[in-house]
Amino acid sequence: MRRYVRYIISTIVGIAVSIAVSMLAQGESSHSLVILSLPVVYGVVTSLLLAHKQRYIEIHSSQQRASGSKLGGIGGGTGALVGSLLLQVSIPVGVAGFGLMLLGMAVTVASVDLYSPS
Repeated sequence: MRRYVRYIISTIVGIAVSIAVSMLAQGESSHSLVILSLPVVYGVVTSLLLAHKQRYIEIHSSQQRASGSKLGGIGGGTGALVGSLLLQVSIPVGVAGFGLMLLGMAVTVASVDLYSPS
């Protein structure tokens, strides 16, 4: 995929997430800075996902998933617990926390893709 197309899609996704969250959290004006950070987080996540989508497909289709299931369970459980607690604070904070978790996964996959021998 061409870089400029990836950036356009990433910008649209980031803005769409930000608009959706701001509509859901209309009464929470104190979290406007968090809402402004959402396009950045989700834009970068989308761009990394699109740039390294083949590695995501390989990871999810490989037979080595069973060996990483304990690590996946720990990560998923921790993300679910912390995400639910952040949503108790506010919707924008919870969505930002989820985006940061996705960003960590996207950066990890991108670094594996860039630095692993092909």
